[in-house]
Amino acid sequence: MKRIFLTLLLLAGAFAAGAQTRFVNKTPLEVLREAREQNKLIFMDVHATWCGPCKTMDRYVFTEKEVGDFMDSLFVCVKVDVDSRDGKQIAGEYGVSSVPTFLVLTPDMELVGRSSGARSKYDFMQDMRTIVDKYRERTEKQ
Repeated sequence: MKRIFLTLLLLAGAFAAGAQTRFVNKTPLEVLREAREQNKLIFMDVHATWCGPCKTMDRYVFTEKEVGDFMDSLFVCVKVDVDSRDGKQIAGEYGVSSVPTFLVLTPDMELVGRSSGARSKYDFMQDMRTIVDKYRERTEKQ
């Protein structure tokens, strides 16, 4: 019985881990290092705790397995509260004037693209695909 319970618990944990977008809780330097090591871009969700559209994205988009798998394949994802000290600095540096704003950055913190506002999972993933495709085209020409 104990073995069955542990197996179910492990399976549930594995399912939950792959079922949503994984936002890392690391220092900025650790995020940069992870992006470089994994050869991924950085996805930054600039949000606010009081923001309704931000909560909509958290509840209905970032929890979707399809979105989580897609995001994990391309990005190291991090959330930044616009009302925090770091969030205010990032908002100023990248011209964030509304939340949610989604920034795509290189591991050198170069802005690749941005999107903002709540949207469906399909529209959100299309925005991210467009940003990544344009970035890849630009870097292939260099």
